[in-house]
Amino acid sequence: MLRLGAVALLAAALGAMIGLLTVPGARDLLLPKVTAPASIGGPFSLVDHTGRTVSHADFRGRFMVLTFGFTMSPDMAPALLQLMGAALDRLGPSADRIVPVFVTLDPERDGQAVLAEWVARFHPRLVGLTGSPEAVAAMAAAWRMPYRKLAEPNAPLGYVLEHAALIYLMGPEGSYVAHYGPSISVQELERGLRRELSGR
Repeated sequence: MLRLGAVALLAAALGAMIGLLTVPGARDLLLPKVTAPASIGGPFSLVDHTGRTVSHADFRGRFMVLTFGFTMSPDMAPALLQLMGAALDRLGPSADRIVPVFVTLDPERDGQAVLAEWVARFHPRLVGLTGSPEAVAAMAAAWRMPYRKLAEPNAPLGYVLEHAALIYLMGPEGSYVAHYGPSISVQELERGLRRELSGR
């Protein structure tokens, strides 16, 4: 039995290595999970959903709970934003210390007006950020957020986006605190946020 277990473990390890080497995007989607926390985040300059230019400095002094996506996402972005909003509502007054942020990875389609309508659907304090493709790409790279365009003739502008589904929590000084995957429940996210708030 031990020998069979060892063989199974070795086969699984080899399968994972082959996947990293051969499956498109697998390496980029897996490696962010083991990136050193200190290397996540950094300076940025984008435009919010009201048309105001904002930078990382505008969020100093408060926590940020942040996710990336695009407004034409059929399910992932809405699900993450609903999760964030529900967790903040459960926190009550403590949520005032947290700014919820949505960063589009699709600035060609998600301009300021589109974002303004989008963020209003999810939470009254949600901040939407867009900018030039270069500025958005730079922020995504700093946050270790892998994404790519995939050709889709039937989609607007002929493409769809593929990206990792993550919620980031950044501290009041702008440093990485934690990240959460899409399978987390509202209650678990609330507990995680409350725990970090109580420690500061």
